[in-house]
Amino acid sequence: MPPTLSDKKIRKDASYAGAVKGGVITGGIKKPSPSPKSPTRSSLRQKSKEPAGGPLPDTEWEAFGSSKKSTYFSKEQSDEKTAECVACHKLWKRNHDTGERKLWGYCAERKAEHFYPGLIIRAMDSMPQTWHNAPIDDPDTASHNEGPVYAKKRPMVVLWASQRDIFCLPIRSLSNSVANFSKDPTRWQEFISATTVDDTDWKGKTPWAGPPLTFLATEKKHTGLHKQCFIQLTRPIVVQMQSEMQMNMGRLSGSDYCRLIQAYSYSQNLHKQKAFEEYGQMANLVDGTKWDEGEKSAQWQLREKQMDLKKPVVVDKTTKTYKLQ
Repeated sequence: MPPTLSDKKIRKDASYAGAVKGGVITGGIKKPSPSPKSPTRSSLRQKSKEPAGGPLPDTEWEAFGSSKKSTYFSKEQSDEKTAECVACHKLWKRNHDTGERKLWGYCAERKAEHFYPGLIIRAMDSMPQTWHNAPIDDPDTASHNEGPVYAKKRPMVVLWASQRDIFCLPIRSLSNSVANFSKDPTRWQEFISATTVDDTDWKGKTPWAGPPLTFLATEKKHTGLHKQCFIQLTRPIVVQMQSEMQMNMGRLSGSDYCRLIQAYSYSQNLHKQKAFEEYGQMANLVDGTKWDEGEKSAQWQLREKQMDLKKPVVVDKTTKTYKLQ
């Protein structure tokens, strides 16, 4: 049976509880208890004070009796036209202390007709930041809720367009990676060399794919295309049509686009074949996995000639939509 409490024990517990509630008794003198706190919660906002991190975007501290008469950040909208005369809606974030504003949202009303296969654009390429030597003030790196992100605009070739997205292959200079490729030459199988139409002497670094592709560079500014670059076959990028981008930087000819698709299909089929081999099976691939390094078949030569005759033609001068004719 559980032990029963005596009267003496109960009185001791009660006196202890009273001491805690009414004040501690020391040396025969009862110290007064501090005045009870109000049960009402108190916050910095109710005291008309800003939190340590500053007010949240679009928060009017003036409504709470703050001495500040303007918000720390505010949103602004503007309707403009892109270089190709497409309606564009922008959202800005303005700092009221400095007057500086940054682009916070962008949406251009582009359609599939604004793109064509072989078009070269400059669009956003983003990925997780995995480079541990990245400088702490790198403007291309941002801290996101899900982790650090690296993003920059990169030239890329449009392979095709869907209803809302364009499927592209990135163009890279590999200026910082060529030395590493010498240690592992097999990495060159993931790229195909490309250069401008006037640079016919360059032999490229991907002999497995034949001579370098050539492109016509139409953008001559500081963001224009450079000679002697590489198209990465193993890292396709899906770009939203409505996103911010630089259009009409250049284009591939029909025959060079045909060669690019052939190299892309060959690279993809190699990886598919390896995947099936892990299951102990052979992939039944339509295009095969054997690269034709010899003379091209008459049928393939005819295809390249026919595609070379197609040129991008502006269908609508107002919106600058294109069609290959």
